[in-house]
Amino acid sequence: MLLQRAIVDRLKSSPAIVELVGDRVFDDVPPAALKPYISLGPRRVLVEAAAEYEGSDSRLQIDGWSEAVGMVEAQKIGCAVRDALHNAPLDLGDGQRLISIDFQRANYLRTQDGQTKHAVLLFRARTEPSN
Repeated sequence: MLLQRAIVDRLKSSPAIVELVGDRVFDDVPPAALKPYISLGPRRVLVEAAAEYEGSDSRLQIDGWSEAVGMVEAQKIGCAVRDALHNAPLDLGDGQRLISIDFQRANYLRTQDGQTKHAVLLFRARTEPSN
């Protein structure tokens, strides 16, 4: 299982996230998606290679989206994402093992439309071959 799929599965199985966004956790956001929802943002992967070893160091962004009045809902989504993923024991499936996934920081923004709030959470994940 890829890191991306493991993250989506973990978020969709979190009771706190289900309470906030239902099953609206997207890798690719549908055009008519209702807010609030969570989406996977950009990801940067650096390969860590040595003799007979190839791991990766990923920096990834998870986004929360809300149209509720004020920033509270966006902040609750951000906290739920952080709690679900920070140091989570994600199963990546055959061939890969998660070394760590660590919360790095969060930003909470109002978008230009004046109504949408955006939670931007940054994580670092390190993986290595499991065999």
